[in-house]
Amino acid sequence: MPNDDCRYLVHPIDRSPQLIVIGVDAHKSTHTFVAVDEVGRKLAELTAKATTDGHLSAIEWATQWPQLQFALEDCRHVTRRLEADLLNRGHAVVRVKTQLMALHRRSAREPGKSDPIDAHAVAMAALREPNLPIARLDGPAREVKLLSDHRHDLVCERTKLISRLRWHLHELDPELHVPLRGSGITV
Repeated sequence: MPNDDCRYLVHPIDRSPQLIVIGVDAHKSTHTFVAVDEVGRKLAELTAKATTDGHLSAIEWATQWPQLQFALEDCRHVTRRLEADLLNRGHAVVRVKTQLMALHRRSAREPGKSDPIDAHAVAMAALREPNLPIARLDGPAREVKLLSDHRHDLVCERTKLISRLRWHLHELDPELHVPLRGSGITV
């Protein structure tokens, strides 16, 4: 029989929806999504095409959880379109550095390497690391960077072609004088 001096603390049941983290392992042709709860238990997985239609089907699949966050391995050359599709539809997206997910993959219970294991590792790293970079839509700065990178590539290609031409000319005639910064070749 319980003593009247004993008080039982009753904690109200938390009925708020728990945060679900969906880790993504992205590749050129497919993306693998793994949903985990707040303690890291795998709830579900999905593999979708790396197209806007595939992204939309994954977003539709993810709507079964009311509160969620996407965590993408930070390889933007593969995830840029997925990030844009998620952000345009109002989803929270964080970027996980490859080194952070590698730590979890080494300590995972499942041996080996597969897309679902990698996606789960991304989700676990997102749960473990509180201050991950938040993905944002690219603006004019991205367009300027692309133009700047393209200009740099063109300058490098031009330099390579000029150097190759100079060596071919030297091979044909070692005594031929080719000015370093001239407007043409003197014969």
